Amino acid sequence: MKLRKNNFEKKEVSLKTPKIEKITFNFSFITNQNGYDLLSNKEIHSKFIERVMALSSDNFVNVLMLKREQGFEQIPDREIKYINCPTEFVNSHRNFESGDKFWVFRLSNKGRVVGKMIDKTYYVIGIDTKFDSYKH
Repeated sequence: MKLRKNNFEKKEVSLKTPKIEKITFNFSFITNQNGYDLLSNKEIHSKFIERVMALSSDNFVNVLMLKREQGFEQIPDREIKYINCPTEFVNSHRNFESGDKFWVFRLSNKGRVVGKMIDKTYYVIGIDTKFDSYKH
């Protein structure tokens, strides 16, 4: 019995490093509704910046896998009260692109940030320090 020589070519396989994608934050459409805007909530500024930095420094996939206490939770539009998407957001068709849910992240026991997400961009809409914008 004659053994055949292996005719397979050796191919070099390059393993690509997975693309790290991060969330970005947009403040263009933050509400000016008194009590839900960032300016009237000065006591939470440092916590807000801390959370934005933490969420935007991690890989987007990892952020989505966090528990709601550390990451995001989705709340249907119909359940959000008092915080409305600004007219400019709706008129730009971003409201349609962002779907029918708000994305919320926590500022520990100081409040909740309510926004919309399109792709990996989080549009900050309002800050709820009264805990009255949706049923908790």
